[in-house]
Amino acid sequence: MQAIPLGGGKVDTFASGLKWPLGIAAIGGGTRVLVTLDEGIVSLRPDGTVWCGNWSVQGDTGFLCQGGDRVFVASGGDGNIVSYNEACDGPDCEEVVVWNSTGSSVKAGSAIAYMTYPVVAPVPVGVEKDPRVS
Repeated sequence: MQAIPLGGGKVDTFASGLKWPLGIAAIGGGTRVLVTLDEGIVSLRPDGTVWCGNWSVQGDTGFLCQGGDRVFVASGGDGNIVSYNEACDGPDCEEVVVWNSTGSSVKAGSAIAYMTYPVVAPVPVGVEKDPRVS
């Protein structure tokens, strides 16, 4: 895997020897980097060395991202979306199915993103216009 500086410049090799890296995400405020592989998910240190080679045994996964204290992963094998506790150091972090594709022709296998949105209280019954909006 190679790292490309945001401001341009020299492209450096970040990690080598990983078989078929599919998704990559910095988690824990940049303290670790997760990489999805055909055979599981590996956790790397910021310098690219392996922290935990079997962070998860969930194989054939694709894109991943951190959302709050969870790591969301699109599972290419079964089409589900699963999440993990970001604080898990491994090995074999436990997954929780967030969206199950069983019985559907829809499968997760491409990009995944976590977007925050403001919590808005419901408009009281009988109010025609939300007084919070001008």
